[in-house]
Amino acid sequence: MARSVDQVHAQITRYEELLNEQLKGELQTVLDERDKIYERIAGWPDTSSVYVAVGLGFHAQMTIEEAVAFATTREKKLNETAEALTHRAAQLKARVKLVVGAIDELANVSRPGSRA
Repeated sequence: MARSVDQVHAQITRYEELLNEQLKGELQTVLDERDKIYERIAGWPDTSSVYVAVGLGFHAQMTIEEAVAFATTREKKLNETAEALTHRAAQLKARVKLVVGAIDELANVSRPGSRA
């Protein structure tokens, strides 16, 4: 029985050595790849701020939070402008219809016998 325990321990030791050899190589490969990724990340520019086109060809450097706030304000202003222009277009369209109707009336009045 003592011999079978020694054999089991010997076999376990061989398995451990085999696993250590194989895993050590794979672990080293993983660590090398990790180091390559860290090197690439270290070369990336700072992204804590961005440049935002503020109009007339000008750009301003802003933090991400400032850029989001600027974009939100700008979007609100553009939506207000779009609504105002839509309302103005509807007014002009109504005036054009009124003028076209008036021209039609004048054209019918100026022709003799055109009234029924």
